[in-house]
Amino acid sequence: MTTPSTSLLVGLSSPISLALLPYLNAHPSQTIATTHRTPEEARATLPAALLDPIRIVQWNAAHNHPIHLGDWLVTSRPLERVILTTGQLGPEWVQDSTPAHSTHTFHVNALGPMQLLRLIGEWTEKHSHPCHVTILSSVTVAAKRPGQLVYAAAKAALDRFCDSFSSEYPRCHIHIIRLGWVKTPMTHGRSIPWMTIDPTRVAKRIWHGIQGQ
Repeated sequence: MTTPSTSLLVGLSSPISLALLPYLNAHPSQTIATTHRTPEEARATLPAALLDPIRIVQWNAAHNHPIHLGDWLVTSRPLERVILTTGQLGPEWVQDSTPAHSTHTFHVNALGPMQLLRLIGEWTEKHSHPCHVTILSSVTVAAKRPGQLVYAAAKAALDRFCDSFSSEYPRCHIHIIRLGWVKTPMTHGRSIPWMTIDPTRVAKRIWHGIQGQ
């Protein structure tokens, strides 16, 4: 009998995450999803049919929110996959307009994910079970947009972090998917319609990639 496993989806309110939930819900693994809101707020505002099968935990990358993987995960259900959808910010926060905005942007897109990934790496080594981590990245696109220098730098910093991550945590296998302009609240009013990718198409591509890991 196959041991039941766990999938961790980071960034529940992302349109890409919501588009991924039907695939995750059809999979026999347990899905745990993080949100910057309380679980009650998330369930009150997001589609109930998608959220019913999953467990929701609160984590806010922007405010050095403490992470307790032991409260999220159960050792009898190995952490099989992590999907990290970073950078789901409103347009007002992406702009490098003030030091506070820049700090917030760097925390959400670099420091917060780095902290989480390090703890996941330690967890997989401690429990001797391999884990596949899929990270969505758009650094090449962000670097070309005016007013997004800090956002692009944060994405680049996370990319460099991932380059050496697996050498320190060999049971964690990092897969970075570089996206174009995905239709999200963050890109609203900024993208070129014919270049914008629908989140459902992105989710399908991601899931096919995960199935091949």
